Amino acid sequence: MSPMRLAQPAALLLGALAFASAGVAQDAPAPPADPAAQETPATAEPDGLIVRDLFVLQADVFGDAANAPSDFETTLFNNAPRRRRISERPDDTPMPLGTVTLDGELAEPAAIRIDIGPDNGRFLGHWPKGVAGGDFLAWFDIRPVPTPAGRMRIPDAHWLNGIRDTTDTLCFNTRGHIDRFFAYDATFPYRPAITLEGNTEDGYTAVGDGLAQSELVLVARPSDTGWVSGLADTTTGQVTLTPVDSPAQALAPVRKLLAERGYCDAQADTTLAMLEESAFGNASMTLIYLLPRDQADTLLPLTVSGASAQVVRTGLVVVSNVEPDIVGTVARLVEQLGSERWAQRDAAQRALIEMGRAAIEVVRQNADHPDAEVAYRVEQIIAEFESSHE
Repeated sequence: MSPMRLAQPAALLLGALAFASAGVAQDAPAPPADPAAQETPATAEPDGLIVRDLFVLQADVFGDAANAPSDFETTLFNNAPRRRRISERPDDTPMPLGTVTLDGELAEPAAIRIDIGPDNGRFLGHWPKGVAGGDFLAWFDIRPVPTPAGRMRIPDAHWLNGIRDTTDTLCFNTRGHIDRFFAYDATFPYRPAITLEGNTEDGYTAVGDGLAQSELVLVARPSDTGWVSGLADTTTGQVTLTPVDSPAQALAPVRKLLAERGYCDAQADTTLAMLEESAFGNASMTLIYLLPRDQADTLLPLTVSGASAQVVRTGLVVVSNVEPDIVGTVARLVEQLGSERWAQRDAAQRALIEMGRAAIEVVRQNADHPDAEVAYRVEQIIAEFESSHE
C-alpha cells in the first residue's frame, strides 16, 4: 500500500462535496462547501482506489416502498445510528443493507457520499458513524490504517463479523472510527419493476418493464419438501422451477455474478445472508432481480471525493408475495387455521403473519369466522400485523 499523504485534510474532505442542502435534518448539519475541492464522480477512471458498493432492497408487490420501516427490524450494531425498531435477535438475523468496501491504494484522504434519488426517502441507519441528513449520508477523512486495532468491539457471533474481519479489503479510519466496511440502511418510495404471471400448473412468466434490462432474475417458491427455484429467461420471461437442496444452491447464480464483479468472499457472503433471510425466510413466493447500473445510480447516487476511484456497484431487489394467485393461497391458509392438526394450524398462522400486507385484507374478512379456532387465530394475526406496522 502506498504511504499516506496527510496534507490539506480539511480542504480535501470537509469541502469535498457541496453537501449543504435546504432539506438536511437539523441534527445533521451539512459541512461547508470549499471551492478548492474536486469531486470525482462514480464514473471516473480508476487511479488506485476501488470502491465496491453492494446493496439489497426489499420490496413487496403489495407495498410502495423499498426497505419500508415496518417490513423488518434493525440488526445493526448497538453503537450504530439507527431509526428502526431494534430486533431481539440482532446477532443472527441479517437485514437488507448496502455495504461498501475499499480495495487498491488510497493515497489521499477521501470522502464518500450516498444520496437518495427519489423524493421522500431517508436513511434509517449506517455504520460507522458518519454525517447523515434526511436524504444523504457521508463519511469523511477516510484514511488507510495498517491494522484494525482500536476499532469498536461487537459481539463475536454477529452476522456482520465476516465482512468486518476479512483481510481482503482495506482497513480504514474515518474520523476516529476504524473498520473494513461501510453500511447503510435506506428507504424510499419504490414499486417493483418485475413481477410474475401464471400458476403452478401452467408455469410462471416474469413480466415488467425491468425484465429486458436485468441481467439476472431468480424466482423461489416454498414446496412440500423445501424449495424450488429457477432463473427467468430475460427475453421471454419464462421461468423453470426445479427443486433445490438449500437456499445456498438456489442463490449460486448470484454468488457467481458477484465473484465475476470482483467482490470478495466476505462481502458476497454477507449479501447472500441478507438474500437468504429476505427471500427464503418466510412462506412467500419471492423474486430477486439485478438492478441495471443506471437505475442503481439514480436510486442511490454515490460519489467519491478527494481521491480518484473506480466505483463498482451492484443492486439486488427482493420482491415478496409475487405469487399471482396469492389471494387463493391466503384463503387456503385461513381455512388451515381450523385444521384438526395443531402443527398445520400453527404453520398456517406463521405463514399468514409472514405474508404481512399481502394477507391482511383477506384475514380481516375472516374476523367473524364461524370456527372459533379460526376466529381466535385471525385475531392474533391482525394484532401482530398492527403491532409491527405502528
